[in-house]
Amino acid sequence: MAVLQTLCADPWRRLNQWIAAAAHQRYCSRIMRIGKPLLIATTAIGLSIGIYEAFYLTGRMGFLFAAIIALFGAGIAWLIATARAEARLADKKDPGSGS
Repeated sequence: MAVLQTLCADPWRRLNQWIAAAAHQRYCSRIMRIGKPLLIATTAIGLSIGIYEAFYLTGRMGFLFAAIIALFGAGIAWLIATARAEARLADKKDPGSGS
């Protein structure tokens, strides 16, 4: 136990841990900057290829696939609109809070 306390009290060890944490944070933020646009682009491309293949294999299945995707899209749009409307109402009630 005493050895562990000595290691944690070592200032050089804490400095190395801080440097490693800062480098890790910088590396992970760089990954996320490219990750979001890449995910958005590949999702749209993949859905369009999937709809094309569904129409190619069986025409009726393509309509079903497109209808399900449209239903999910409408649900997401409805959820976003509701969240934005609630945020506007919260800002009108308490304009000083600022988010």
